[in-house]
Amino acid sequence: MTMRRTRCRRGAQISALLVVAALLSACQARLAVDISVSAQGGGQLAVTLGADPELLRLAEEAGADPLDALLAAGDDLEAEGWAALEATTPDGGREVRLSAEFDDPDEFNALAQALVDALAAPEVRLLDELRLEVTDEELTVAGHASLRPEPAVTEFGLQPDEAVRLLAERDAFAYQVRVVLPGTLLRTTADDAEMPLRWSIPPGEDVEILAVTEAPGTPWWVAALAAAGIAVVLALGWLLLWRSRAR
Repeated sequence: MTMRRTRCRRGAQISALLVVAALLSACQARLAVDISVSAQGGGQLAVTLGADPELLRLAEEAGADPLDALLAAGDDLEAEGWAALEATTPDGGREVRLSAEFDDPDEFNALAQALVDALAAPEVRLLDELRLEVTDEELTVAGHASLRPEPAVTEFGLQPDEAVRLLAERDAFAYQVRVVLPGTLLRTTADDAEMPLRWSIPPGEDVEILAVTEAPGTPWWVAALAAAGIAVVLALGWLLLWRSRAR
């Protein structure tokens, strides 16, 4: 666990660097958290961090590339189930995507907590607790996301309220949470009710992430096989009874 938290602190420094760099340079950084859950309660959790070409150029001039550092962090976490993928975006920027598979809600909740820790930094708060709950009736994803500059941003010559204003005016940091769940949607706080559910996180705001769907019913072919099995058992029982009476 100590090793994971050490790596998470590296992730925190990366996310804070991108937010502050984008804020001060009028460039844009991008963050997306993606959650996909299957009917069985397994699925994938992923985070994608990207930067536009100008932000990458400025980072290179400063002798730091936060996306390379994130890619290295993904390599370190490979043994824990995370996979890293780097790509060039259509605008000539770059992005790094870290993803991990989970088999049940407990695994998701452990991965989500590691992600919350990784995105926490003294300069900015991006994600609070995310949890997955699966019952016989419902599947629920719940938590909070925010784009809140913290008091430590003053080390860069900015007050938190000024940072919020600049983030909004310059569209310096595009942040979304996206969730895909099976079953009929019962309630959500998403921007709309279409899958994938999306939450855009405005600067300075705390956004509730809530999505609840009705647990999918038993697949038709499973029900058909069960019915067929019952029919066979009944038929065999009737045949044995008929034979015993015939004797």
